Amino acid sequence: MAQLWLAISSCFTVAIDDASRMFHPRLEKERIKQQEHKKERSESGIKGAEARWGNHLKGNSSAIAEPIAEPIAEPMANDSSSSSSSSSSSSSTAVKSKPLARTDKKPSVQAIEFDITKGEFSNINGQIDIWRKAYPAVVIELEINRAAAWLVANPKNHKSNYSRFLSSWFSRCQDKAPAQPRQIPAGEFDIDLFMKNQAGVV
Repeated sequence: MAQLWLAISSCFTVAIDDASRMFHPRLEKERIKQQEHKKERSESGIKGAEARWGNHLKGNSSAIAEPIAEPIAEPMANDSSSSSSSSSSSSSTAVKSKPLARTDKKPSVQAIEFDITKGEFSNINGQIDIWRKAYPAVVIELEINRAAAWLVANPKNHKSNYSRFLSSWFSRCQDKAPAQPRQIPAGEFDIDLFMKNQAGVV
């Protein structure tokens, strides 16, 4: 600590009014500067408040001299005629504000169901063409029958979404289907491509 004081003691000056006190001239200058700035801001705030509120401002904690709004002179009527008219007015307003029913509702799609006693799916006619395009290597009708037979043989595996179940079934069948050989374009004959097609390589 003594060595540290020897290194920084030259930065401090003895106070004129108190020889036992030392201060840093630069820090003292900044302190006085901040005090003056704080005082200027305070005075500016007071002047701004006086300019804004004028005579209503009588000190920092004074209330406004006059109330903002006048009290209601007479109470509202409370007879039956007034209540009936107000109720009819509110009911008519409620009728007017009722939104119109939308007529552009989309047709609901029936969910696919499965009858385990018959071993048949229902509501699938509209999906077959979509499945054929999505899974071209799968014979859709055949796999539907296979899926139905599997459900009958496994009654505990009840499905909550048979559309998703069948799509997953067809997807697995598509992945297991053998690769289709590439067709030779019309008017073109390549012996190497022909031999590969025959061997099932392409």
